[in-house]
Amino acid sequence: MEYADDIAQRHVEVPHRLDAQQLGIPRAAQIAYAPVQLDEEDLEYLSESGDERSAAVEVPGFAPRGPLTAANNLRRPRPAPSGPTMETTRFTKKPKVEAVGGSGTRGRVLDSDFPREKRGAVKGSQHHFRCLISSDAPFPNTDLATEFCREAWGKACKDQGIDMEFGPLVVSMLTDRAPQIRGEIKIKARTLVPSYYKLLDKNSKADAQTIRARVEMLKDNEAFVHENPEERTGRYKHPIIQAVINETWYSSQRDEGVEYSEYFSEKVAFNVGGRRKSGFGIPLVTIALVLTAVQCALDEWATGQRSGVEFSEKTYGPVFEHHLSKLDTLKEKMADMEIVERIQSQLLDGARWVYINILS
Repeated sequence: MEYADDIAQRHVEVPHRLDAQQLGIPRAAQIAYAPVQLDEEDLEYLSESGDERSAAVEVPGFAPRGPLTAANNLRRPRPAPSGPTMETTRFTKKPKVEAVGGSGTRGRVLDSDFPREKRGAVKGSQHHFRCLISSDAPFPNTDLATEFCREAWGKACKDQGIDMEFGPLVVSMLTDRAPQIRGEIKIKARTLVPSYYKLLDKNSKADAQTIRARVEMLKDNEAFVHENPEERTGRYKHPIIQAVINETWYSSQRDEGVEYSEYFSEKVAFNVGGRRKSGFGIPLVTIALVLTAVQCALDEWATGQRSGVEFSEKTYGPVFEHHLSKLDTLKEKMADMEIVERIQSQLLDGARWVYINILS
């Protein structure tokens, strides 16, 4: 509950605009979060995920992701896993993603269902899996979800230097983390949307008809992705994108964007002062997922009063693919201007700025 109250009501510094004269270090802006009554579902996500983060993990030989193209329910191009292979780790028969009884509520598999000496790998595999969902495929099909489980488990076992079987219990435990991380992203977006899009006045009040009209304007032709939604300028530069990224993956020194940074560092290159600059940026998959969560949060205000909308794969899987396709298309069409690459780089700079200047 304390964590939920903190997210819903605290004031934080969120960088949302980069200053080129400061070598890409963004200017911080004080953002006041509008208090939001969290649903029982929201509190369940938060209580399950907590705020714990395991020790930092080095992934030897990791190379950032290469160029991307949208493909429904397909994994984005990534380097080969550095964790154990079939030859180095014992596996049971190929598991199906089915519910396997655990000791948790509604039969969920908990960390305590595994031997105490193995729980470091269990916790690490959860973080790896959540990062794969956040940066590769937020709504994976059954086969891809199982592949993610295998990779996450293999990396975690290698990190811990242990040899442990991979089977249905692991799959059941890890696949629960997919809706968990999606739910967390939606909660962050829900908390930020009222203030960032001026749905409510300074007293957290507004006329329902006014809110409804504003939401319609924001969703019309995806105006909400623009820095200036009214003028439709600054596509993919609305500060809420940076804010959701920061709050989800960079709000503490133990967040996954900090400790598992390799998942959120996609290789990009663009010209600066006539010279080619190579660097890293937030993955397009992550940006598209954030936009999808923001759209879901806006949908909750469609009637002028907030009502819960489930962030389901059936409804928002196609929305995610749409946003990802639009990002890919813009990146391809504007390749000579390198607009998308610069946005990716700026978003990562903004997230790192929070870690260096606020959290350190």
